[in-house]
Amino acid sequence: MDAQAQAGRHRPAIGPVDHARAGIGYIWSVPAVRIIALTFCVVVAFNGIDDVAIVYLVRDTLHAPEFTVGLLLGGVGIGLLCGYVLLARHSRMASMTVLLLAGFAISSLGNLLTGLAWAVAAAFVLQTVRGLGLAAMDVASSTLLQRLVPGDRLGRVFGNFYGLIGVAAAISYVGGALLLDATSAPVTFIVAGAGGTLATVLAALTLPGALRRGPAPASTPPVRSNLGVFATQRDTYVVQGKRITDPEVIAELHRQGITDTDHVVEIPTHLLRDLDP
Repeated sequence: MDAQAQAGRHRPAIGPVDHARAGIGYIWSVPAVRIIALTFCVVVAFNGIDDVAIVYLVRDTLHAPEFTVGLLLGGVGIGLLCGYVLLARHSRMASMTVLLLAGFAISSLGNLLTGLAWAVAAAFVLQTVRGLGLAAMDVASSTLLQRLVPGDRLGRVFGNFYGLIGVAAAISYVGGALLLDATSAPVTFIVAGAGGTLATVLAALTLPGALRRGPAPASTPPVRSNLGVFATQRDTYVVQGKRITDPEVIAELHRQGITDTDHVVEIPTHLLRDLDP
C-alpha cells in the first residue's frame, strides 16, 4: 500500500497548459493535420473581416438602404443552412479532401467577387454561395480531423484547432479594419478573397500528398531501462511489475476495497523512489 501512496505522490499534475501544448504539438507534428489547421486559419484570417466590410460596401459602394446589410448577412446564413442540409444527405458520396478544398475556394472567391459586385442582388447571390463554402469547410475539416487524430488526443486537437481559429478571426478584424480604413470596402473584399484563394491553392498542392502518406506515427517514449518505467502519450506511466499471488497481499487489497486484483501489479520500491517527480 505504501507503493500505491508513493505512486500517487509522484504522478505528474496535468494542467490546461500541458493539454494545450500537447494538442498544438500534435497538430504541428502531423503534416496533414498541420496543413488543414494552417489553411483554415489563414482563410479565416483573410476573410473574417467581411462581416464588417459588408456594412461599408452597402453604404458607400452600393448606396443601398441600411436593411440591405441584414439581407446580405442573411444570404450567408441561408447558404450555411442549405449547405448543411445538402451535406447531411449527400456527404457520403463526396471526398472530404475535395470538399474541404472546395469550401476554402468557394468561401474565398465569394468574397473576392463580392468586391466586384455591381448591385445588391449580385452581392446577395455571391454571399449565399459563400455560405455553402463555409458549410463545406466546417463539415470536411471536422470529418478529416476525426479520421486523422487518435481518439485519446481528439479533444485536445479540436480545442486547440478552434482556439487557433479564434485567434485568426481576431487578427482578421484588426488587420482588416486597418485595410478598410486605408482603402475601401471593395478593395478589402478583393484582398481578403485573394489571400484565401492563394492559401487554398497551396493546400491543394500539399494536402493530398500528406494524406496519402498518412499521419506520422507518434514517437515512442524512451524506455527508462534502469527503472523499467516509461511515460506514455496518454499522460500515464507504464511500470514493469509482477502479478500479485501472495494471499496476504490479496487479503489486504480486499480490506482496502480493491477487489479487481487481476489488474493490480506489485512493483519494486526503487522504481517509485527513483522516479523523477
